[in-house]
Amino acid sequence: MFIIPFIHKKIQQQMPIHQYHILTVGGTALWTESCSIRTIEADHLEPNGIYLVRKPILKGDIVYCCVDMHKTNMTDFYTWNELPIEDKETFCWRTFYTFGSKESSWLPISNEKCLGPYPCQELFHTIQTIS
Repeated sequence: MFIIPFIHKKIQQQMPIHQYHILTVGGTALWTESCSIRTIEADHLEPNGIYLVRKPILKGDIVYCCVDMHKTNMTDFYTWNELPIEDKETFCWRTFYTFGSKESSWLPISNEKCLGPYPCQELFHTIQTIS
């Protein structure tokens, strides 16, 4: 199963701005584990210093984990722009922005843009729905 620790912020302007911080592997892949949703938090997230706002949510084969940015020390992790471009193994936070709503998106992210096997637009829509 895929694990997506994320932080979602919505800034309400004339046009809403959505900011997504997603923990990725090398900036392009998703974290995968063979485990149960019941054990993800205690066995995988908390031992790595990742704390959640609420219980993980399973949608298909993806577990969405809303990260508590106050309890989680974000400086303990790399950001995508700190990694060499050839590094495809290091866990890092990657930030994405969307402008507008799903119905009236301005400067949408292409459907070809993916994290692992999933289009970013699909992941962002789910994150907006559960946030």
